[in-house]
Amino acid sequence: MFNRKKQPPIKSLIAHGSQINGNYIFSEGLRVDGGVTGNIRSSDEQPSILVVSETAVVTGEIRADHIIVNGQVNGPVVASYRANAARMGRTVMDPVTSGRRVMGSTDMGNVSYLVPSIHPMIKVSPDGVPIHSLEFATWAASPAGDQAVLDGAKAMAMTVVDLWCSTPLRERVQVAFAGRPKGVQVL
Repeated sequence: MFNRKKQPPIKSLIAHGSQINGNYIFSEGLRVDGGVTGNIRSSDEQPSILVVSETAVVTGEIRADHIIVNGQVNGPVVASYRANAARMGRTVMDPVTSGRRVMGSTDMGNVSYLVPSIHPMIKVSPDGVPIHSLEFATWAASPAGDQAVLDGAKAMAMTVVDLWCSTPLRERVQVAFAGRPKGVQVL
């Protein structure tokens, strides 16, 4: 760890409103105010610090000598789920990079402050079919809808097994979860 006099300078910034898609390697110090879909890590050449601000959303793993997280880091569990969904023939798309509007639930948002969580969605219908519509209900009740539910359940179960069986994965989840925003009132 650093003493206060020798903390590396923050020389790089991913600004609020910016979106990086892909892995990002930095040296010395990086502050993230925007979005990153990919892993962020420091080079091994010198001490490093990574600051994930309250406006930042990182979907990937983060690695540096010193990490300060005030924003959202959704890495290890999402990566495991994404790999398991791929085994089922499903592609988990990032709504930020795909440009798709995704609706989530506030109750899931509340849960995510208490336990490590993800909110995956499985495609049930063709593009353009709005959820909570009669057309969506028809697709959901079809054999393709049944298969989507089975694939999603299998991918989630496989992710739980990954967490049970992999100490390094559990440790990465604990680090990411420890950096979640604090002091949020959950109803």
